[in-house]
Amino acid sequence: MDPEHLTAANTRKRAISSQLQPGSLPTQALHAELQFIDSLLTSRLHRHTKSPTLWSHRRWLIHSLGSLRPPELITSDLVNVVMVAAERHPKNYYAWSHARWLVDVSAKDRPLPLLSYKTIVGDVKTWCYKHHDDISGWTYLQWLLVTIDDAEDRQKECSLVLQDTLNIVQSFRWTNTSVWDFLQMLVVRKFVHHELFETFLCVNDFLSSSATEDGGGSAASRTLIRARQWATQNREG
Repeated sequence: MDPEHLTAANTRKRAISSQLQPGSLPTQALHAELQFIDSLLTSRLHRHTKSPTLWSHRRWLIHSLGSLRPPELITSDLVNVVMVAAERHPKNYYAWSHARWLVDVSAKDRPLPLLSYKTIVGDVKTWCYKHHDDISGWTYLQWLLVTIDDAEDRQKECSLVLQDTLNIVQSFRWTNTSVWDFLQMLVVRKFVHHELFETFLCVNDFLSSSATEDGGGSAASRTLIRARQWATQNREG
């Protein structure tokens, strides 16, 4: 009933720990508890989907499972748990923080394979396009792109996402702060080619002209002006 009931969460931890033997494989209790917690985090219970206590309990469960989380399970966690919770409760900081933790833990000893990054980036990008006003999703996508270890791979993936996003932003005329914060934060990176920066400016000009016609003092117009000015002033290299 209460997702922030620490006593209940700690009692469940003790009950599960009592069934774990040193050096033994994870018991069914861990998997059952993970399934139970995931059902709460992806439910339509508004407070549960954004509960720091429940997300912390999920991290403890994954730690208790022991072995390194394989890339395919990370992808499953993101799509079936994190993204569902983020849809149930928009701007879900705790869900996307858990997504960062999943990648960080798996890449602790060695970087994730590029194919895994491509899959995760593709899934997150699709989610962001469906929820383009959710700044938490865009912030995670930006973090994910700059986390790619190899410089050439990072540049390629970032360029692909930027080009796709600029195309869809122009097509649907998105002028919300969330998407333009994402664009301005990426185009200033030195590994982004100058041609893409010019495309960013052109799309900004195109949408700015439309916003001016609708009223130069509109929120859309102010967002576009701020994004252009900030990106121009902070462009690296």
